[in-house]
Amino acid sequence: MDDDLDELRRLRAGLVARSERLRLWSRLVRARTDLLTARLCPPSTPEELREDGLAEIADLVLGSAPAPGGGEDPAAALVDLRRARHDLARRREHLDDLVCWATAELLLAAAAPGA
Repeated sequence: MDDDLDELRRLRAGLVARSERLRLWSRLVRARTDLLTARLCPPSTPEELREDGLAEIADLVLGSAPAPGGGEDPAAALVDLRRARHDLARRREHLDDLVCWATAELLLAAAAPGA
């Protein structure tokens, strides 16, 4: 019985680790989406950035906007990122369900007579 509980604990720990990795990737996709959105629709004009003393920070965060006709297409990248976010959300939800079931199995096994 102890071996079964140990195996369930390892299984659950692995599922939790995978779920956390997916959450991290989801946050990174969201950050990239926000960055591309800011490049397409800057939250401040260059004049406002200078007035607020944020020009250096904006340059550090946004870098130079992509050159027209070259490099990455921000609109296409946003569409791809949206798809990626939906896929990550679906996968996270599935892993969260698996973690819940593994937790329930652990609790049931621990509460079983002779455990």
